[in-house]
Amino acid sequence: MPARRSSLWRPAALGLIVSCTSAAAAPNLNPTGVWKVASYTATDPKSGAITQPFGADPQGLAIYTAKGHMSVLVASRHRVSSTESGARGSEERAQLLDSMYAYAGSYTVNGDTVTIHIESAWQPSWVGTDKIRTLKMDQHTLTVTTAPMVSPVDGRTYVSVTTFSRIE
Repeated sequence: MPARRSSLWRPAALGLIVSCTSAAAAPNLNPTGVWKVASYTATDPKSGAITQPFGADPQGLAIYTAKGHMSVLVASRHRVSSTESGARGSEERAQLLDSMYAYAGSYTVNGDTVTIHIESAWQPSWVGTDKIRTLKMDQHTLTVTTAPMVSPVDGRTYVSVTTFSRIE
């Protein structure tokens, strides 16, 4: 009987070793570069409804350095300001703030997950926090997806997907 047990465990042990080695060997994605915003969508995880809070053609950049720093700004291309002099009312300032997001900090990558350690942000409540995103990328495209999160703009829960095109 002991020889039979030994022969049953060998394939299971080998399978476990191979699967652990495969998982550990998965390379980290490398988002280093300058990326131009191509699209931004927000999906309601309950209803599946998809919106484009910054319009069909948002603008902005994401920059990831080789030494682990990053910065991103995404905004509606159609932001309107009544004056360039800076004399704006509270409502106009709120609309301008609600039509963009921006943050910067350091980042670490583990497989297809990036953790952003936020040092500066358009939302003060984000400063000092870590934001975890899932990455998909090829040579020319970077797609960044959030877990379900509460929007700091309107309080709704959504999953955001930002797609970038490499420019550098």
